[in-house]
Amino acid sequence: MFRKLTIKARLSFVIGLMSVLIGVIGGLGMKGMLDMERGLQTIYANQLLPSQQIGTINDLMRSDIESLYGMSLLDPRLNDGELDADGITDRTADIEANIEFTGQLWDAYMATERTAEERALAEDFEQLRRTYLDEGLLPAMRLYEAGQFDDANRLLRRDTLPAYEDAAFASQDLLSLQIEEAKNVYEAAQAQYAELRNVTLGAAIGGVLLALAVGWLIIRAIVRPAKHAIDVFQSIGQGRLDSEVEIGSDDEMGQILSNLKSMQERLSTRLDEERRQAEANRRISDALESVSGAVMISDADLTIIHANPSARALFAEHEEALRQDVPELSSENLVGSKISMFHPDPEQYAELLAGLEQSRTVTLELGGRTLRLVTSPVADDEGRRIGYVFEWTDKTDQVAAEREVAALVEAAASGDFGHRMDTAAATGFFRALGESVNRLVDVTGSNLAEV
Repeated sequence: MFRKLTIKARLSFVIGLMSVLIGVIGGLGMKGMLDMERGLQTIYANQLLPSQQIGTINDLMRSDIESLYGMSLLDPRLNDGELDADGITDRTADIEANIEFTGQLWDAYMATERTAEERALAEDFEQLRRTYLDEGLLPAMRLYEAGQFDDANRLLRRDTLPAYEDAAFASQDLLSLQIEEAKNVYEAAQAQYAELRNVTLGAAIGGVLLALAVGWLIIRAIVRPAKHAIDVFQSIGQGRLDSEVEIGSDDEMGQILSNLKSMQERLSTRLDEERRQAEANRRISDALESVSGAVMISDADLTIIHANPSARALFAEHEEALRQDVPELSSENLVGSKISMFHPDPEQYAELLAGLEQSRTVTLELGGRTLRLVTSPVADDEGRRIGYVFEWTDKTDQVAAEREVAALVEAAASGDFGHRMDTAAATGFFRALGESVNRLVDVTGSNLAEV
């Protein structure tokens, strides 16, 4: 039955199983965290906070006893007959403030949730604390305020200290109970954690084992066709497109192998076509390399992808002058540059070329050079724009010669035959033209002089 399932169904089963297990484990983890949070809250609210309150009460009671001892040391007989009334007043104020704060702490403690044993200990402590206040602390303080140091000292030793010790022991009993209850809560939380941990580990291990078993079955069901597909892909990667693709099933792996077979056939056909196209492109490239004209080719994004030797030579020869108007020009890095760098507004130039349907000829004045640029759009068989061809011609010498000839002819027409073209820096056709024009002016001037 398992073999009849599709790979999608098998993987869905594994994913669903793992999702359920993750959900169960996550739920157990959340339950554990909530239980731990409740346990910590219980310890804080019912043990830690009450323990702090009781401990503070105990500290305040001890501070009151220390204040009484401090009063006893203010006996005038111990201080050259002088009574420190301010010291008595300060200590009295400290005791009264401690008593008030102790009452607030005790009221807050009594408002917490308590067990029956804790309530009994709290009642004992309350009774002993009241005895300590009414029969020990407050009477002794009043005697010291009245200056009756002997009576106050006797009361302190006879009644106050024993009452304090009884109340302090009772508070220690309450603290010990709080510690014991906190320990019980902690041990219960530990036991619950151990149980939850064991259940979680059991579920995780069981889920992993089950997932491994199902995964092994899936791997066994798909490994052979997958390995066969890998072998075919490796052959394709090595350039062999004649591998025999065996399709043994109609499931997803069978569909993969079927598509792989179709892909191999299409790749073989496309490769043959690309080889023919590459050969044609090579012939075109060789032709561009051998032409005397300066030619560049760019892609549709106006990035230069080819510059023939004539183009590289043209821009290398006049690079320094051209960079006056095209500072980013580099004859060594023409390929990869943007052709729009020759235009003052690259965005406008890109829009202009995007709408170009036929060749366009312009004359550019760059760095003192006169350059004619013929731009031709290139499209594929479906009419999509794939790039541009740019033909550059340096017309600087021709324009200069034309201007000199025009100036010489204009002067001759005005009867001035003393002008001559400067042929020292000219070469080729323009040198021959200059020399011919100069001879023509010489002859014309001589004939007119004879007449």
